[in-house]
Amino acid sequence: LLPSVGLNWLVSMRPPELTHLDWLKPTLARLFKDERLDALAQATGLDVREVPELVLASYRHTDTESAVAYLVRHRAEPQELERKFRVRLTSRPERREFGHQLIALWGLVGQALLGFVRIGPHVVSYQYGGQRERGPNRIAVLYAESRLGDVAPVSKDESLMHLASLLGPATLTALMPGPFQGTMARGARGLMASATAVGLSLHPTEQKTLRLRIVLDGDYAGEHAREFLEAAWSDVAQSSLGHLLGFGAPASAIALRTTDTHLELEVELDADRLSDGLAAATTSSAREFMR
Repeated sequence: LLPSVGLNWLVSMRPPELTHLDWLKPTLARLFKDERLDALAQATGLDVREVPELVLASYRHTDTESAVAYLVRHRAEPQELERKFRVRLTSRPERREFGHQLIALWGLVGQALLGFVRIGPHVVSYQYGGQRERGPNRIAVLYAESRLGDVAPVSKDESLMHLASLLGPATLTALMPGPFQGTMARGARGLMASATAVGLSLHPTEQKTLRLRIVLDGDYAGEHAREFLEAAWSDVAQSSLGHLLGFGAPASAIALRTTDTHLELEVELDADRLSDGLAAATTSSAREFMR
């Protein structure tokens, strides 16, 4: 349901794989306060601790304009999700039925454009900002109607899917397509300039840690790629944020794998320290996230 054209980044997550782990519950509770998630569920009808799958994606329309799409596979009543979305709109609500169980709703919250699409009984899409007629929600409707057969979705983008295959299955996966320019190209000791796509994954382990994998896919035939990758990780680990998140004191030694076509870094992180660091680094609540 998501196009690859215009994609800035995408995060895919299966929350129950984290929230149902007894050893991780106290850690997550420090990061995601139950009262905030309860307020989110009350406002939207979605309990993100229980949704089977969610995807968050950012799209650029112009140099200054972007949109965020939030797709959820859910077990709630779709009519209730639509009703709660409509209640949150402050002006100009407009609803349109495209077919059986394919319904779009638009409106404003203040001056911000918000969109909602019901796609069958178990999928909904929210759009924040961007354009109504050319934004990700409109594209999702067209995909659902099988009217965009010549426009590749993310799931058929060769570069992104190759990156996802290198990362492997994970509880959380983040993908960012290239090419990278300007300050982004100078990232990771200049390695980003050669990347066609960059991704990371996070997955709980039997050792009660969180395994982080980072992959840079691209042209890395140079002999110094490995040492640049190691130095780039050291830069991150020694930064203020890296120290806060526990990157400088991981639960395992870092593992590096380099080929002519991609670079990989894998390390296990202490879940408590990572969660505490994330909680300290952000002050946004779940209600603000879904406003």
